[in-house]
Amino acid sequence: MSLGFHMTKHLMGVISLFVVVTLPGSAAAGPVSRFGFLTGATSTSRSFTDTDWNIDTGRAWGWVLGGYVQWAIPLARVSLTTDFMLLEKGYSREIDPINGGLETAYFDNQYLSLPFLITYDLQPGFLTPYVFGGPSVEILKDDPGQNGRTNLAVQVGAGIRWHSLAFDARYAHDLTEATGESPTGPRGVKNRGVTLAIRVGIDATRESSEAERGK
Repeated sequence: MSLGFHMTKHLMGVISLFVVVTLPGSAAAGPVSRFGFLTGATSTSRSFTDTDWNIDTGRAWGWVLGGYVQWAIPLARVSLTTDFMLLEKGYSREIDPINGGLETAYFDNQYLSLPFLITYDLQPGFLTPYVFGGPSVEILKDDPGQNGRTNLAVQVGAGIRWHSLAFDARYAHDLTEATGESPTGPRGVKNRGVTLAIRVGIDATRESSEAERGK
């Protein structure tokens, strides 16, 4: 099957999960304060704990697609943000395929990333800077025989919001090693990297207030 088909299939899964979570809350004007979609790029590297396969890795670029929901918390300027992201994580390394000299090769996998982030608005206004951090679950999606392999990670970042648009950058680091099989036996894998994302959202609290005034 084509790469495009696989991307579409997995993206539809992410969007379906996003819709299931967001629609009930937004329709009921409950704790959801903001929801929307995000897209951007990743820059990641990877480490391995297989002592028989000790290599130096570099960074590789990838993409990210998904959605998010921001939940109101009864604390000033504080909210809980849950992201649902399908993204590429990978690494680069120098190889010598035919003894003709070294060249850089790139390797990547698709992951479903589910972070739970405490978000703090530094100074609400025309432009609202914010910081965030929290744990995330990283689920491998496209490695035959090892789908569902899971890492626990931590993410921290900062961004700036303007009306319905926001831009943020985050650093993610795996805390646990997802162990998979390799030709030399079990191999632990950890990813680390940066994600740059653009968010397009809807302010659910404002929409609810306007609806109430219109009654």
